Amino acid sequence: MAKYEIDTGDDIKLVSPEEVAKLIFIKMKETAQSALGSDVNDAVITVPFEFGVEQKNALRHAAEAAGFNVLRLIHEPSAALLAYGIGQDTPGGKRSFKHDIRGNPRAMMKLMNSAETAKHSLSTLGSSNCFVDSLYDGMDFDCNVSRFELLCSSLFNKSIQPVVTLLEQVSFSTGDISKVVLCGGSARIPKLQQMIRDLFPDVELLNSIPPDEVIPVGAAIEAGILLGKDSSTLDDETLTVECCASDITVKEVNDSGADIYTVLLPSGTPLPARRHHTLHCPGTGSSVCLELYQSVQNNCATEAKKVAQGRISACHMYRSNNRKIGGSDH
Repeated sequence: MAKYEIDTGDDIKLVSPEEVAKLIFIKMKETAQSALGSDVNDAVITVPFEFGVEQKNALRHAAEAAGFNVLRLIHEPSAALLAYGIGQDTPGGKRSFKHDIRGNPRAMMKLMNSAETAKHSLSTLGSSNCFVDSLYDGMDFDCNVSRFELLCSSLFNKSIQPVVTLLEQVSFSTGDISKVVLCGGSARIPKLQQMIRDLFPDVELLNSIPPDEVIPVGAAIEAGILLGKDSSTLDDETLTVECCASDITVKEVNDSGADIYTVLLPSGTPLPARRHHTLHCPGTGSSVCLELYQSVQNNCATEAKKVAQGRISACHMYRSNNRKIGGSDH
């Protein structure tokens, strides 16, 4: 497992991501208890949609080690839904700034602080400039909204493209969507909101809850529901459904002895699910080891990607040189 290096001043300590997460959870627990004036033990934790089993387990273990009773792990999009119940350079002859300052810690810190201030101003005022006096070698840096939108145009397009791809995968048109939930700090960006409105001209854009708070609000609602303390009521037809964050594949061996992986549950499949699959098993053995993996790429899987393993015995032989096993995968 990869480890982080932490300079304590006296020596260098190596800590794992799980240990870092534990420290963060401990601090969060202390903050919550200080704000509420009472013990905080139960928690619902949100995770990115693409998190696999190993990542979820590591996060759960870190939270439990910090003293939390983890009621449930839910995907961030699910939490967001629960929360709602359902350029150009400036004129004036300024010099172009073409220096790479990433190797200058002082300049990077000045730029990050100024960018943070501009970000908060944009969130409330709708317009702001990012200006850094003498950022590097006596040169000033200035960036307004128009330039920011121009520089980030490719990133905005990349943000919209997955939405278009998802609509194509589920055979939906933009007219089939009635509501869009904005979540995440970047959803505050006016240009990004406008691109969403352009894509879905007739939808209701849900942004009454601050986008960077909507996911924890949804997690709090889920915790209240699980503990029986939430007074809000969801629509009668509302149903939270877990689904695969990535493809679940089964490992097989072909006649030449090479590993092949067949997708059993495509990404986005609602869970629990049932599939019937025929395993092709060369050789003369009487049993086969069944291994399931997630997110296999280039026909290559690692132990970390394995999600389940089992053995099927007393295989029935249909052919003399190629046995087939029929089974249901859950």
